[in-house]
Amino acid sequence: MNSKKLKKGVSLLFILLSSVVLLNAQNYIPTSTWEGPIPATEQEDPEPLVWVKDSVFNTWFMKVSNSDIPDAEQGYGGSDRTYYSLRPVFNENSSMFLLNSGKIYKTETNEYVGRTWYLAGNTSFGNPMWSKVKPTILYGTINLKFVAMDVITGDITVIRDMGVEDGFESDNGRIYMDNKQSISGNDSLIVLSDIPHGGRKIVVVNIQTGERHAWIEDAVAYAAAHNFSLRDFGSDEPRMNIGISPSSKYVVLGGTVEQLLDDKLNWIRSMPEHGHADFAVDMEGNDVYVSICPAKYEILETGEVIDLLGPDSYACGHLNGSANYKQPGWAYLSIDADNNDIGANGNPQGFEIVAVQLDRTGTTVRRVIHPRNTDHTKAPSSEMNEHPAYGVPNPEGTLLMFNSKWGDYNAPTNAYMVRLTAPFKLTTTTKGKGKVMSSANGEYEKGEKVKITAVPDWGESFLRWEGDISSTQNPLTITIDSSMNLVAVFSGYVTGISNNDDINNSSLISYPNPVSKLVTIKYKIEESADIKLSVNDINGKEIAVLVNKYQQKGVHEYFWDGNEGNGKELPNGLYICKLAIENRGVITSKIIFNR
Repeated sequence: MNSKKLKKGVSLLFILLSSVVLLNAQNYIPTSTWEGPIPATEQEDPEPLVWVKDSVFNTWFMKVSNSDIPDAEQGYGGSDRTYYSLRPVFNENSSMFLLNSGKIYKTETNEYVGRTWYLAGNTSFGNPMWSKVKPTILYGTINLKFVAMDVITGDITVIRDMGVEDGFESDNGRIYMDNKQSISGNDSLIVLSDIPHGGRKIVVVNIQTGERHAWIEDAVAYAAAHNFSLRDFGSDEPRMNIGISPSSKYVVLGGTVEQLLDDKLNWIRSMPEHGHADFAVDMEGNDVYVSICPAKYEILETGEVIDLLGPDSYACGHLNGSANYKQPGWAYLSIDADNNDIGANGNPQGFEIVAVQLDRTGTTVRRVIHPRNTDHTKAPSSEMNEHPAYGVPNPEGTLLMFNSKWGDYNAPTNAYMVRLTAPFKLTTTTKGKGKVMSSANGEYEKGEKVKITAVPDWGESFLRWEGDISSTQNPLTITIDSSMNLVAVFSGYVTGISNNDDINNSSLISYPNPVSKLVTIKYKIEESADIKLSVNDINGKEIAVLVNKYQQKGVHEYFWDGNEGNGKELPNGLYICKLAIENRGVITSKIIFNR
């Protein structure tokens, strides 16, 4: 491991992106209208690293941790749950994920990268949050310093020392990046506090420059001045949850009632509608504050509040709306079991994770997974955080990590990954005399490579692929990035009837001329009749019969590769294409092969 470098006052050279990054088209699991919960059926806890299908929603998921196996670095077993639901699990490009234990793994291979403590040089690395711009950077705190750590090189950059520059205090040497979304879009601003650890200060820091953007010297006095109080969690220390919106325009302080401030920490209004909440961006591009218990969201600019899952739903649990910052317009609700919350379909609420579209109806959902979890309300207080599902998506909303004891109260907690994309379909058809290997048709995951082979009938030849890919390669290897339809075109293919009149009365055209590989023969029949389409050499010898049957009137096409019908190519030279029409005579056209 590289030695650690504490770099004071050095700015992080990140490229600033737009606050909402729109996705390329993704093949997401289908949507439906929320009508109430769907009960879970029995399903065994899968073995680690094996993709299995959810028996209710047909989504695919995999256990990605195994708490029965101790961590070799620390002899660590026990709980290996996902990160708390308002913090991102996946890094910017979804190549790595972080568990609550501080373990980092590679997403595709599940290769162990390391634990934050050891990567930081055996130093307490608190409050880790992934950068939204650079995939190898974790932001966090070391004592009273806000830092950035490269998890590959181990290099650490001090962005701001709040103990020295801001007078932060702490009864245990720590500061707080809250469970709300603490970092705004593009790694622009971060909001930090020493309140939970004996202090009273709040600071907004410009991540790029390390400069202080806004400041509250005494949060207790600030709350009193605006007629609210800090939360009392049954201890002597006050607490205030803090977060910043994706656009950096708004800050929410969670006292006895949530309070909306601007980025300079000027008070705007109280927000009494919300329970457990997170920031998000709705389908219209607005900064919103989405909550559960009850399930609602508020447009921060206007104060309009919109119900989620219908006006009578009081779904409780946890949610995430900010980790999927490349997929605006969706929030992920990890709903707890509640026999008192009955849906329109008559079912009581059980454990379920759903994605809810943040639009004005609030009832468009994607049914994600049943976590098969245990009831955390019956757990000892020391274990309360081990039981909720804590579903957290990746930035694109194509993967989701959740937490489960899988119905066994005494079992360790493990992390599970769900795919939120549906398989892509590959469909192949043929034109002409031949076939495609049948195993090519089917469902594939994004990024899979598939080899497809076109097999012509005896005496015929493969000409080309049409449809979503144009190619003459055979076999053809493709990388799946969408559902695809491919057509294998073989010799002996005659098009259907056309009513257009694009060859007038000449009735027969061959092109291109000269031709090196494939000639198109286009002909018109003014009345339905028996026809014979053939090719002769310049001495009148018939070389190949291409069509010999009754055809309807209209315009037809035939694609020919100069094959004599026995797999042998014609030599270069001049040939005569002949169209013989019953009771109407013969029409000819020249074909010159020059390969």
